[in-house]
Amino acid sequence: MPKKCDINGESIGILSPSFRLKDGIICKDCTLKSGYPLLGHENKKDTISRLKNKTVQDIKQTILKINTNKKEIKKNSIYNSAPGRNVFVYFDDVNKIAMFGDFGYYRYSNINSHELYVEVEDRQSTGAVGATVGTLVLPVIGTIIGGLARRGIDKSKFISCGLKITANGNEFTVKTSLDIDKNSKAKKIDSPFSTVNIAIRQAENIDQKLNKIEKVFNDQNPSTISSLDDLTKLKELLDNGIITQSDFDAKKKQILGL
Repeated sequence: MPKKCDINGESIGILSPSFRLKDGIICKDCTLKSGYPLLGHENKKDTISRLKNKTVQDIKQTILKINTNKKEIKKNSIYNSAPGRNVFVYFDDVNKIAMFGDFGYYRYSNINSHELYVEVEDRQSTGAVGATVGTLVLPVIGTIIGGLARRGIDKSKFISCGLKITANGNEFTVKTSLDIDKNSKAKKIDSPFSTVNIAIRQAENIDQKLNKIEKVFNDQNPSTISSLDDLTKLKELLDNGIITQSDFDAKKKQILGL
């Protein structure tokens, strides 16, 4: 008999990933909707460890009610990764949710911080032996090419770019460039259709969007943010049948001070 996810009731295939809770099993989709990253060995290891101490009820209270239609996400994502890495960046402004593929899905209010970065060649002299080529990761404010110019670094030194993001206490890196981009020359960066140019624009677009989100939530009164989070969680309890409509209405008035 096939296993079923104790959150959404969906069957879990033999080859489909599932994760053990304190009193049940959770599927991959519900894991990501609960803000637990699965991409990267350390992230997955940490998620497995944390889920073991969570109950089905814990997850039901935090899981996001969102549409994860793959066609819609692919069409409207700011960034979609190369095949083989399930990473995309999709912003749902209606529900105020940011999706980062297998890095998890998060409420806008749970995005703590981010940093745009560029990785470049770092050629170091080693005396009589010659020079060794390493890499240097630099934080960038504004545009990536402008950031390199301000540091006096030629754009032909470009290796990769992306964003370092912290959301709900999880730290992860969304790399928008491909591995082959490190072999690209400056003229390819200038071409609007090159993979390097596209990767740079995608990283900058994500950076701009995250800047707007963080500004809105950082500028709000902390008590207002708390009230919004409480109402969101309360609505999810109602949707899951954990509380009644009358309970919801009474608690809503209490939160809003009515």
